[in-house]
Amino acid sequence: MEYKEKYYKYKNKYKNLQNKFKGGSFGVNNDDLCKHFFDVVNARNMIVNTRYESVNTQDVDVNTPNNNNNNKIDNEKEYLSWINDNKNNIEKILTKFNKDGDVIVNNDDDNNDINLTATTYNDYYKWTMFPVILFLQDKFISEHKNIHVTFAVDIRDDQTKGTLVSNNKVGDELREKIKSNLEKLKSRVFNKLIFDKLNAETIGCNINDKNFNKYFFNKKLVDHVITNKDTTNKDNNNVIINCYVDVDNTNKNKKNNNNNNVKQKYYIEVSGPWERVTWCETTVMQCVYETILKSKLTENFTYAHWLYNALLRCYKSTLFCNKNTDELKGALFSGRRTGGFSFLLLQVYMMSKLNQNNKFIGTSSVDAWYFLNKLFNNQSDVIDTIKILKPVGTHAHELSMVISKLFKYNDRFVDDTYSLPITQIIGHYLYYIKSHIPALIKKSSNDKFNDVNLLMPMLPDTLGTNAFMNVASIINIPDNINIPGDNSSQITDYINKIKNNPFLNIIENARQDSGKIEDFIDTLNIYKKIPVMASEINDRITLLEILILNIKNEHGKPKYTSFGAGGFFGDSKKVWKLSNNTDEPDPISMAVKPVRVTVHSQNNNDNDNVKDKIFTLGNNEIAYPVKLGDGDGNGKISIDTNLTEDKITENINKAKYIKNIGNKNYNNNNVNDLFKEILLKLDLITNLNNI
Repeated sequence: MEYKEKYYKYKNKYKNLQNKFKGGSFGVNNDDLCKHFFDVVNARNMIVNTRYESVNTQDVDVNTPNNNNNNKIDNEKEYLSWINDNKNNIEKILTKFNKDGDVIVNNDDDNNDINLTATTYNDYYKWTMFPVILFLQDKFISEHKNIHVTFAVDIRDDQTKGTLVSNNKVGDELREKIKSNLEKLKSRVFNKLIFDKLNAETIGCNINDKNFNKYFFNKKLVDHVITNKDTTNKDNNNVIINCYVDVDNTNKNKKNNNNNNVKQKYYIEVSGPWERVTWCETTVMQCVYETILKSKLTENFTYAHWLYNALLRCYKSTLFCNKNTDELKGALFSGRRTGGFSFLLLQVYMMSKLNQNNKFIGTSSVDAWYFLNKLFNNQSDVIDTIKILKPVGTHAHELSMVISKLFKYNDRFVDDTYSLPITQIIGHYLYYIKSHIPALIKKSSNDKFNDVNLLMPMLPDTLGTNAFMNVASIINIPDNINIPGDNSSQITDYINKIKNNPFLNIIENARQDSGKIEDFIDTLNIYKKIPVMASEINDRITLLEILILNIKNEHGKPKYTSFGAGGFFGDSKKVWKLSNNTDEPDPISMAVKPVRVTVHSQNNNDNDNVKDKIFTLGNNEIAYPVKLGDGDGNGKISIDTNLTEDKITENINKAKYIKNIGNKNYNNNNVNDLFKEILLKLDLITNLNNI
C-alpha cells in the first residue's frame, strides 16, 4: 500500500499546485512564463516518478496506471530529464515571455532581446517567392497598374465557427479579442538584420539593400483594421484587415449541433498590394489561431500547462522520427498555426539539439532561427555554440493561385479549343528564372553552400497534379530567352542548358500536398521519376505508410525522400495521447488562401474590364482563385465564400474542367505558341517572330 498512498499523495499535491495557479500565487513574478513552466515541470516530475514506482508494484488497483503505460511514463521521464539538462537555455528563452505566452516588451537596448517582427510568423518561402512577386508587380507598375490580392482565413472547426457568429457574451468577447490582437499587427516592423542574415547564410534569399529600402524600410505590416464588409478591393496602396459577419454560401445546407442551418460566417480577410499583403497571409492566420487557442485555456489548464504538453509531444515526435523514418529527411513546417512564439522557439531549439545524423534539414520559421542564434551563438561568453536548424522552403500555393487569375483566360479558351493549366507552368517558370537560378549562382560562388542540396521544386496540385504534369511535358522552353536585367555569363549558361527542352526537364523535386500518397507516386511515374517530399504528415501512421511504399517502389517508381510537418511536432494533441491532456483544448483546424485578385489601374480614364496589354485580367476586374488539390471530393477546396452559390459552383466547375484536362483535342504547337506569347509579353523572349 505504500506506493499507492504515495501516488495519491503526490496526485493530490499536483492538484493543489494546479489550484495555486488560479490565484496566481506562483513565485515572486506572477507574469513570468519561465516560473510557471518550471512549476508545471516540477509537479509533473513528482507525479511521473511516483507513477513509475506504482506501476512496478503488485499492489495496485484499477485507478492506478497499468503496465501498458510504462512507455508513456518512460518517455515523459526522458523528456523531464532533457528539460533539466537544458534548463539554463530554456530559462533564457522563457524569461522573455509573460505567463500568457506574450512577449515581454523591453525598452532597453538589450542584445538578447526577443520581439515580434513583421516576419515572425512568415515561412522562409516568402523570401524565396518574393523576386517573382516583384517581377510581376514591376510589370504592372510600368503600365501604371497594381496587383491587389485578398487573403481569407478559413476556420474549419464547426464549434469555433458557431461561437464566432453567436450574438452572446462569449461570441462578442472572442470577436473583440481577435480584433484587438489584429490591431497589434499595425505596430510590427521589418527587421533588416533578419534579411541581412538570410542573405549571408542562405542561398534562397536574395533581397538586396535597394529592394529592402524600397519595399520594407519604414513600412508597417498593416495599415488599418476595419469591421465593415468591403470586397471591392478599391484601396490601391494600404494593407487592410477586415473582420465581419456575413452569409457563408458554401454552408447553406449544413446543420450545426442544434440542427439549425449554419448560414453565417465570421470573415477575416486581409487585402493590399501583393508585395506588401503577402507578408500578412500566415501572420493573420497565426494571430487568429493563437487568440482562439488561448481563449479556451482555463485556470486549471493554463498556458504553461499547454506549453509543457506541446513540448512533450514535440519531444516524442522527434525521437520517433530519429528512430523510425530511416532515410527520410524531415523539415519542420512551423509558425502558422501554433500556440505562440515561445513554443516556436523551444520547438526549434529542441529539434536542433535532438537532430541525429542530420535527420532534420531545417525549419520554415526564419525568426525562430534568427533569434535563437542571437540568444546562443552571438556572444563572446558562449562556450559551445548550438547548431540551429536553418531556414528551408521553396514556394506555396499562393504563387500558383494568384498567377492563375492574372493569366486566367490562358488556361481555358472561350471557345474551349483546349483547357490546360498553363498558368501553373508560368508560375513555376518564373520561380525558376527569378529565384532558382540566382540561388544556383549563389551556391556556385560560395563554398559555404557546397553541402546544400538545391533542387528545382514543383507544387503541382493547385489544379490537379495529373493536369500539371501533362502540360509540363508538352511545353518546351523557347530558344530565344531573354532575362531582363540579368546578363551574367552564369545565367546565360543555365539558360542555354534548358532551351528547346520540355519544361518538365527542369523539375527535380516534387512536393505532395494533397490526395493519397500512393496516387501521387503513380501520377509521377507516368511522366518523370524524381524525389518526392510529403507535406501532409498529420500522424505517425502516414510516415510509416510512406516507408512501406518506398520499399515497394525500391526498384521502380519514384520514392519519397523527405517530409514536412507542422502540428505533428507538438501543436496537435491527436498525434500522442498524453495522460495529462484531459483539460487541454483541441487544436483549431484552419487555413488561409488568396480569394480575390484585382488589377488596379492608376489612370482615371481606363475603363473597367479592359484587358491589360501585358496580362489578360481586365482593369479593376475581380477574379477568384480556386485551389482544388488532388483526390476526389470537395473537402479542402479553397474559394471565396462571399460569392453567390451559383458563382461558387461555376468557378469550381471551371477549375475542375481544367483539372480533368477538359477537351483533350489540343494541338501541342498551339499550346507552345501561347506559352511563347506570354513570355514575350513578360519580356522573357526578345521577339516572337524570330522563334
